[in-house]
Amino acid sequence: MRVTAFAIASLVVVATGGVARSAAAVIGGARVSVIVRTLAGDDPSAWRWGDLHRVRFAHALSFAPRFAAGALPAFPVGGGPFSLDQERFGTAEPPFGAVVGAGVRMVCDLADPDHLFITLSTGQAGDPESPHFADQLPSWRAGKLFRLTLDAARVEDGRETILAPASTSA
Repeated sequence: MRVTAFAIASLVVVATGGVARSAAAVIGGARVSVIVRTLAGDDPSAWRWGDLHRVRFAHALSFAPRFAAGALPAFPVGGGPFSLDQERFGTAEPPFGAVVGAGVRMVCDLADPDHLFITLSTGQAGDPESPHFADQLPSWRAGKLFRLTLDAARVEDGRETILAPASTSA
C-alpha cells in the first residue's frame, strides 16, 4: 500500500489553541492567510470584507450605447451567502466581486394591509437618463425602507402614462 504525504498530513492531528485540526487544514489555513495578506495587507485590524467584495450594478441592456450609462460604480458590500444581507461571490478568484441577493427589500406588516416598507437596490426607473434610475441606491445601502401606501383610493390621482416606441419614419 502506497501512502502519500497528503494522506499522512490528513491523518496527523495538530493541536492549535485548544482546537484539534488536521495538518491539511492547518496547511490550507496558512495558504489562505498568505493570500489574504497579499490582497489586504499585513495588518488584520485593517482588513475589510468590502475591500474584496464589491458589487457593481449594470443595466441589463448596458451593451447598447443608450443604456451604457446604466453601469454604476462598484462599491463595497457586506454580507455573505448565509447572512440576512445576502450576497454571493462574483468570482472564485480575488478580488471576488459580489452578486447581490436582495435587490428589493420589503417588509409587510400583516396587521397593516394598507402599507408596506420597501426599497430597491437602484431605483424605480430603468432609464439611465431618469432622475429615478439610481435614486434609491443610497437608501438601499443604508438599509433604509420607504413606507408605501397600498390603498388605491389614496394613491389614484387620475393620471395615466402610456409608453410607446418612437415613430421611425423613413
